[in-house]
Amino acid sequence: MRSNEVRVEDGDLLCPNCNEVYLHSDTVYVYNREEDADKVSVTTVHTNDEVVRSMPPNDLSGNPSGRRHGIKIAFYCEMCQDWGRSPDRYYLNIAQHKGVTFMYWDDQYGRDA
Repeated sequence: MRSNEVRVEDGDLLCPNCNEVYLHSDTVYVYNREEDADKVSVTTVHTNDEVVRSMPPNDLSGNPSGRRHGIKIAFYCEMCQDWGRSPDRYYLNIAQHKGVTFMYWDDQYGRDA
């Protein structure tokens, strides 16, 4: 993956690898965590409408936030998959810290790629 920086052009989210706009959203992960709690509530919403809830230790959960709540959205890029140079999914991570919202990409289901 080329960049973890989130780029938007004319309101369109760009692929972190090829900078094209042909991204398709997939599974959504919502993390609810009290500040610095050991466990986090994870709600996973799949594209087939299946909803799974779990309560793993935060450090194993994939939570993009080191301390509180977070959101992770899986995307795949139509162009990168056609070219054969894409991981299965890119993950758009959204986390907050002291009133600041951070957004970054990774290409693994985990906190730090």
